[in-house]
Amino acid sequence: MSTFVNLELTCNHCHGRFQVEAAQSLQIRRFPEYREQILDGVFNHFRCPHCERLAVVEPRLLYTDFERFHWLVAWPGHALRYRAALGEKMAASFHKNMVVSCPPLVRSWAPRFTRRMVFGLPQLREKLLIFDHELDDRLIEALKLRILQSGRWGKLSIHSSLLFEGMEGVGLRFRYTGPQGPDRMAVSLRFTVNAYRYTELAERRPHLEQQMPELFGGLTVDWRGALLPPAPLPPEEYAAL
Repeated sequence: MSTFVNLELTCNHCHGRFQVEAAQSLQIRRFPEYREQILDGVFNHFRCPHCERLAVVEPRLLYTDFERFHWLVAWPGHALRYRAALGEKMAASFHKNMVVSCPPLVRSWAPRFTRRMVFGLPQLREKLLIFDHELDDRLIEALKLRILQSGRWGKLSIHSSLLFEGMEGVGLRFRYTGPQGPDRMAVSLRFTVNAYRYTELAERRPHLEQQMPELFGGLTVDWRGALLPPAPLPPEEYAAL
């Protein structure tokens, strides 16, 4: 089932207030246009009626795709530090709704679902792109760590963003934004990495699973988790979960 919630937003530019209807859960087969909006980078973007500036809403979003067997939960980017506690709650939610309190047919599908939590709408878009290209997101995140550790294209920092954007010939295309060095301003650049780097990691997967358990053992598959220790949930913000 898809659900929507009415929100009152305050524009960061003119401070005007306005009402919007934002998605809280999407059964994407019923709303394929929202999948296109996510891929186009315009999902949950609302224009202020007072000054025409864009506002972006990042509520909790449950995204289900029963044709592709995807079960994804998107949180605001700042919630990454709460991933361990949120993962426990979302794993319990999946079990309740997709294994226990559901028709037998849905229960039979449950083992086939790819389950993930993402933190930020750009990360939700990225997951869909990775899956559309039939790549393993765990290997993509391991490759990102290798790229940033090399220092060639960017800096390994929790303040950096490195997102997969698609395939280009025999290469994987990425976009980096963030600090480049200790005395340089933030940069944004795109680059392509030869796909053999991904294949090489795929061949070493058993070793990677032992070396990087944070990428292979839970709902959160995000290289930033290697840099940000998990924190307990603030009870006042997540009391309704």
